[in-house]
Amino acid sequence: MKYDKERQLNELGNELRKEYKEVIVDFIIQDGTSHKALVQKRSMTRNLFPGAWEFPGGHLEPDESLTGCLKRLVYEEGHMCLNEVVSMVHLFTWDSDKDVVNAQFLVNASGNFSFNKNKISEYRFIDSECLDLLLEGTQESPIYRGAFYSFEYLKMLKEKRIDLFETLLFFDQMVAGFFDFLRCEERAPKVVIGKENEKKFNLDKESGLLSISPSFLRHYDKFGCASIILHLIFHNYRQNILSYDDVKAIRGIMGKNLMFFVDIVADSYTYLYFERYYGFTEAKYLELCGRLIQEYQAEKLEDSKFTRLLGSLLTIAERSGQGFNVVLPVLNNSDYKLYMIRFDRSLIYSNVLIEEKLFGKCVGIMTNKKISEKDFVSTFEKLITLAKTGK
Repeated sequence: MKYDKERQLNELGNELRKEYKEVIVDFIIQDGTSHKALVQKRSMTRNLFPGAWEFPGGHLEPDESLTGCLKRLVYEEGHMCLNEVVSMVHLFTWDSDKDVVNAQFLVNASGNFSFNKNKISEYRFIDSECLDLLLEGTQESPIYRGAFYSFEYLKMLKEKRIDLFETLLFFDQMVAGFFDFLRCEERAPKVVIGKENEKKFNLDKESGLLSISPSFLRHYDKFGCASIILHLIFHNYRQNILSYDDVKAIRGIMGKNLMFFVDIVADSYTYLYFERYYGFTEAKYLELCGRLIQEYQAEKLEDSKFTRLLGSLLTIAERSGQGFNVVLPVLNNSDYKLYMIRFDRSLIYSNVLIEEKLFGKCVGIMTNKKISEKDFVSTFEKLITLAKTGK
């Protein structure tokens, strides 16, 4: 195993051990000729999940490295020797216990698999057509999702697009986690790589797949792209607005003011999600919005985009705990005032006077295609401070 990969795996193991009380490690073995994945059935005498199909695995022991754990488990659970940890496929917590995390790894191992007959009743090698074996009734299990992505790995390897696999997993975890964060009753779609000539992203609710074009993944940094994807899911998924182009069309039909409000709400929920799971601060999110300006500069940096970003940041800055009142800002060209409507129980309306120089900076953001992220961040920081203090 390469040193860098082993070091990264061990660092991951240390991070998981610090965050969770219990770390479960599963390994996925592919048959060398048919590329089928090995699954095993728990015996009916087991206390937990009797008769359930699963991947072989066990627990990360105290002071044990993650690579050492995988070597031990491959030998103890399968009587095989670990050759290589190919990739982490899936990382999840069980709904019933957030203190337990389960990590699944695709591995190469040598020898013939042999299971413990006291714990396991049978095993099989399955292909992608037999994934229903891992369903819990009609529901997808986290184990099912791991198996799905092990086959996606092989497919991407064959198509020579394996460089995108880690990014693909990142977005899948973001999307699945966001559905859980919203307590969404619908099943989270699985993220897959689409074709280059298709839309930037497209959601097929019937098959449960969210496909993203390769160039779209490569063009945006992870968090910037994830923000756009979460927007799609948050306020479009249940309305059957399923692709990037459809969103543009709906905005034109419904009118921009309503969509401002919806966008600001989506931005705020996106921020809350990033804050909870990735330690985002308001300053980091402000920088992220600054990077979005670079995308807008390729088109027309109109006042609607300015309003959306400023409204989102004002809403986030003035929030209380996990709740927020939506702030919709309007920049008035005639009197240098920033008018703000707060969508709370009383629909409070207020305005803030802006000095001419700062007002000119705001206009510059909307009209100057060479505006820098630094100028954007400093300008919006001043506007947020003005709005919060009322000065």
